[in-house]
Amino acid sequence: MSFFVTFFINKIFLNKIILGDKMNEITIGIPRALHYYYYGNLLKNFFENLNIKVIISPKTNKEIIENGKRISYDEMCLSLKTYIGHIDYLKDKCDYIIIPRIDNYGSNNQTCTNFLSLYDIVNNLFNVKLIDYNIDYMHNQDELKGFINIGKQLKIKYTDIIESYNKAKIEDMNYKEKLIRENKHKLNSNKLKILILGHPYN
Repeated sequence: MSFFVTFFINKIFLNKIILGDKMNEITIGIPRALHYYYYGNLLKNFFENLNIKVIISPKTNKEIIENGKRISYDEMCLSLKTYIGHIDYLKDKCDYIIIPRIDNYGSNNQTCTNFLSLYDIVNNLFNVKLIDYNIDYMHNQDELKGFINIGKQLKIKYTDIIESYNKAKIEDMNYKEKLIRENKHKLNSNKLKILILGHPYN
């Protein structure tokens, strides 16, 4: 093998190591509230597939709620105040916090304005670095484009973004199917069953 071929291969290998080290140095915070119960597992797998460290805030507790209420405005609903409490928990523990702007999933599926304004609310209340992405089907901004935008903000190669997203999507689908199977098993039980209805983020 010639000197130039050897040098070229070593350079590629070294670049991968350097890129990997840089990714390993980044920590992304995911608040365990609101959109987490729709996208949390998908986001976690997406980042981990790229060798990026992830920290997820703990399950909602009294301290998180009280801190959220203290920081928030009176007009905010309790779910949003709780979300703010999760941001407060993560603010000093990561390099970036991921916050989507979720507007709609089509003309007949508009979300609450809180899902659209989360990024701006957090940006005004905290001095933290944020990563955002948009979900706005009426303007051709779907989930895949959102995740591509996440990768671009982190300067990740397009092919790596797509590969990581596709893998995370399959992992998330398997996870949700497992939950469905477990709940169906519970429904088939002869024990007393109580059905609780509500938005997942509650």
